[in-house]
Amino acid sequence: MLKFLSRVRIEFNALDPRTASCMEFLKQCNTRKAKDSNPACQLQVKRRTDDDPPQITVTFLNGVEEVFDAANTPAQTITDIILDKGQFLQTEQMFRQAGQPWPVIIPHQEILQPHQPPATKVRIVFWVVVEAFRRTVGMDEYYFSFFSQHIRKLARTAAAAAAPPPCKSGSANLDKAVASDKRWSSEQVREPVS
Repeated sequence: MLKFLSRVRIEFNALDPRTASCMEFLKQCNTRKAKDSNPACQLQVKRRTDDDPPQITVTFLNGVEEVFDAANTPAQTITDIILDKGQFLQTEQMFRQAGQPWPVIIPHQEILQPHQPPATKVRIVFWVVVEAFRRTVGMDEYYFSFFSQHIRKLARTAAAAAAPPPCKSGSANLDKAVASDKRWSSEQVREPVS
């Protein structure tokens, strides 16, 4: 946790009952693992005599300072926030060292593209669920064949919805090759093994 920080300042009144978060955070900062992660981090503790609420002020390695109200924020929440922001800083530093621009800008077209899972996975998962249902219920083959006709229709619909969009290259040979490819055929549904 301290590897992302350059300075930690903990202020509290020792007689105030709201200091539990400060004490827990101080305990976390004083562990050997935390100190070994960043020996240059300055840990300052100020014991006050006024009635102000306890607070924890952290300064990140990039100079950003954040103040936490320790009376209302648990120590674990403060630690989680520091680790999240530290991960962000670490990612930013890696991008800058690699010569990449920061922040990363995702083109608007990529954000709006829907995710299209492969149709074969949809069929396989769907068929496993149906087969498990048949075995659990103990459905005999006659009723299952009637039931499976409706399941095949649903599987074809799901496969058609998950199929990649048609090629706009204008090549008739490419379209025929894709249409004849049995891996993308929605007609290919395996019958259950008895």
